Amino acid sequence: MEKDELRFDFERYKNFRKKDLTSSYKDFLKITDHDDLLIIVLRGHLYIEREINNLLKKVYKDEQYRNLLFSQKVDLCKSLGLIDSDRIPPLNKLNKHRNGYAHNLDFKIEEKDYEDLLSTLSKEAKDQFEIELDGFYKLNQEKEKSLTNNYRVLLAAIWAELRIQNIYFFYNFQIRTKQIIEAEGIRIRESSELD
Repeated sequence: MEKDELRFDFERYKNFRKKDLTSSYKDFLKITDHDDLLIIVLRGHLYIEREINNLLKKVYKDEQYRNLLFSQKVDLCKSLGLIDSDRIPPLNKLNKHRNGYAHNLDFKIEEKDYEDLLSTLSKEAKDQFEIELDGFYKLNQEKEKSLTNNYRVLLAAIWAELRIQNIYFFYNFQIRTKQIIEAEGIRIRESSELD
């Protein structure tokens, strides 16, 4: 295949994935459009876990990972380099919120919980979230600025980060493979020099 054909295919793929991400992001906001934060947390958690499962599906022959707890899947993805380490703290904090609802009848998400979750984002992710939150309220002027809506958009931002990792999995995998090969080459050269 010619270089121009590859570039054209990559651009088509990129544009298709961009439309897919936009559509899926809107679906995420629609499915979490609820007044009850319990519903928002549970639905958001499920969407996020589906993205994690999709990442794991790309590297596992069988689907045994599906039997793991959410936190175990997150740890596995981190160990395998499937999720960038700066994306792990928000997933762990969200899981604590979800477990709060699952194990305590009196649990409620409060402003402090939202702020704690927000504080786990990297600076880059936080900046992107602020843009998304501003855009959400501009597009949905009938929606009041509230903890519920802010939390929804925050979950959508966390989900979108994972979705993007999933979309660019093969590109990231190719880069990681090259790094491993280069490191292995150095190790082999160094060990052969010792002989």
